[in-house]
Amino acid sequence: MGAKKFFVLFWLFCGTLVLHAQLSQSAKVSVLTCGAGEEFYEAFGHTAIRIVDDSLLLADGSALDLVFNYGIFNFDVEHFYFKFAKGQLLYELGVSTFDNFLYSYQYEQRSVNEQELALNTEQKNALYQLLVENYLPENRYYSYDFFRDNCATRVRDILQKAMEKPVFETKMERQPATFRSLYYLYTDSLLWWRLGIDIALGARTDKQITTWDYLYLPSCLENQLDTLSYAGQKGGLVAEKQQLSAQLLPAPNKAFITPDILFWGMFVLVLLLCFWEIKKGFYAKAFDILLFMLLSVLSVLVIFLWFFSEHYATKDNFNLLWANPLAIAILFMLKKTPVWLMGLYAICLIVSFGCFGLLPQHFNSAVLPILLIIMSRLFVLVNQKKHFI
Repeated sequence: MGAKKFFVLFWLFCGTLVLHAQLSQSAKVSVLTCGAGEEFYEAFGHTAIRIVDDSLLLADGSALDLVFNYGIFNFDVEHFYFKFAKGQLLYELGVSTFDNFLYSYQYEQRSVNEQELALNTEQKNALYQLLVENYLPENRYYSYDFFRDNCATRVRDILQKAMEKPVFETKMERQPATFRSLYYLYTDSLLWWRLGIDIALGARTDKQITTWDYLYLPSCLENQLDTLSYAGQKGGLVAEKQQLSAQLLPAPNKAFITPDILFWGMFVLVLLLCFWEIKKGFYAKAFDILLFMLLSVLSVLVIFLWFFSEHYATKDNFNLLWANPLAIAILFMLKKTPVWLMGLYAICLIVSFGCFGLLPQHFNSAVLPILLIIMSRLFVLVNQKKHFI
């Protein structure tokens, strides 16, 4: 989330001085939380770690001031979209000078908030060495998972490890949440993207999550750090907080035609079409070909993401009730489709419709008119048949 396509990959490993040096008592460790960007994958913000130590010099004579960023990926990798869908897309830890990092976000008019952490010297050095070890070529790559392994969870986990698994205590009160309810907070103006995500993700997205899981979003991690304390440490974990860059990028406007508006409008038109077909005795074959072709594609996608992807959240997907392979059979047979097969599909649709809001998975609100559209077309197909099989 918030991953940079073109990040200035920088590492002034000038011998063992920086690699194995010890940070001084005056070193500072901060968590950087960045605001949303223009691209969809930037809509959830970004998290990184900053290490500053004026007593350590890099090869160019400047003081150590580096940002460790777990959000690097390469759009140009071979079979990018297939690997992403399969859950095998590798992200990596990148390192940049702080100035380059900050400039890139200021250029994009995105906010950057800094939380300096109240760590002792031993903990700072432990964190720094873990980051350096993570950046080794054999360690820097990891299989990205939007909910369980991303830029924010990596920062969360390495902080805990550097602090020797402290007992975190939080004063922050929050309502019970799910992965889905949290990403909904960031997609109010991205309703078409939300529809696509809701179709792709399964029931696991709707399980109540723990406070630890809650930290998968950068802003949630930022808010939690503000209220954290840990065993043996007086006061909170954040010693100082400041804004380094303001959010000047305007929030995206909601689409004028939302999925709900479009599909409810389509349902009304489909009802009129069905009535006209039955009254005039003709068949809108082209419409059914397009409809069941799209449903066939969706069914293949849902099945692939459930059974052949390594993504955690795409399993147990009840969208398969209405976007299921029966659409493929109907596509190739249409009016020749056996009544029992259309009846089976109709039962799946009725279950989806009748259990809307009752299943252990949240359906996008735009699915409701889609169900009614499919049922209307199945009714026409049955009506068109001259012989029942």
